[in-house]
Amino acid sequence: MADGALHVAVDGRELLGKPTGVGRYLAEILRVWAAMIDGPRVTVVVPESPAPAVTAIGDSLEWHVAASRSRGTRWEQTRLPRAISAIGPDVFLAPGNTAPLLTRYPMAAIIYDVSFFARPEWFSFREGTRRRLLTAWSARRAPMKTASTPTPPPSPKS
Repeated sequence: MADGALHVAVDGRELLGKPTGVGRYLAEILRVWAAMIDGPRVTVVVPESPAPAVTAIGDSLEWHVAASRSRGTRWEQTRLPRAISAIGPDVFLAPGNTAPLLTRYPMAAIIYDVSFFARPEWFSFREGTRRRLLTAWSARRAPMKTASTPTPPPSPKS
């Protein structure tokens, strides 16, 4: 990492536990950044101490624990923005569809899965509404965004 490198703070909670698609995708992004000679300075923010297998993603990554019993929306909207402010990055990466709504830092959002828009019947009213609202707000807030979805097409009717 070069002096004066771009400083990226990343929501790393999807790396904890048993990572799903978002966690695996994020791990690969972090591996690439960690391997770059003149890559960005990366601080990964998590709600609990990551396992050694997670921190092994890259030696140059910095880890910031914003401790909480919650990993969900409450953590994302309360602890994570405070951690971002304490870190003071150049940009924040939200890899899992949603991001803190109240942060002053520029943000890039990865909208990984839009099944809750495409197939709302797969979700309870409350969960689907929460996901649709937070994802839409996050996308509007982020000047940089990308979207992809592994949602399969609907089955043909017999």
